[in-house]
Amino acid sequence: MINKLIPTLLLAGAVLLPMTAVGAEGKPESHDEVATQTAALMTEMMTSMSNIKDIESAKAFAESTEKVKTKMKDLVKAAEALPAPTNEQKESFQATMEAAQEQMMPLMMQMGMNMQNNPDAEKIQEIIAGAMEDEEMDEVGEKLQSIYEVE
Repeated sequence: MINKLIPTLLLAGAVLLPMTAVGAEGKPESHDEVATQTAALMTEMMTSMSNIKDIESAKAFAESTEKVKTKMKDLVKAAEALPAPTNEQKESFQATMEAAQEQMMPLMMQMGMNMQNNPDAEKIQEIIAGAMEDEEMDEVGEKLQSIYEVE
């Protein structure tokens, strides 16, 4: 069952890395704040995913992605309203995202451990994959990648 969950975990990492949202209250007023709020949201979402242990918690996670989508759109609008980022700000953004991604690895491993021998692992995977495969989230992530030239 864990082998079937690995593609979902990789998908989650791939979606969360470029994704952004307002993680803290308020509109970001600088590119550094955009990066900080993005990293906070990524960590929060992955923590939520790492706590999925059954179908009900997977459904709760899936429902929470709608709020994330709204926050993502708001944060991209804020980033677009800021002056274009300098090369230094782009590098800082990328470094912040890389640090957040490193923090996500143990959380992904925790989720995998939660699914070992879980009779509902396949259904849970379907729920998570359905929530993470979203065209609007992809578009917002692509805008963010474009602004900060994230590779």
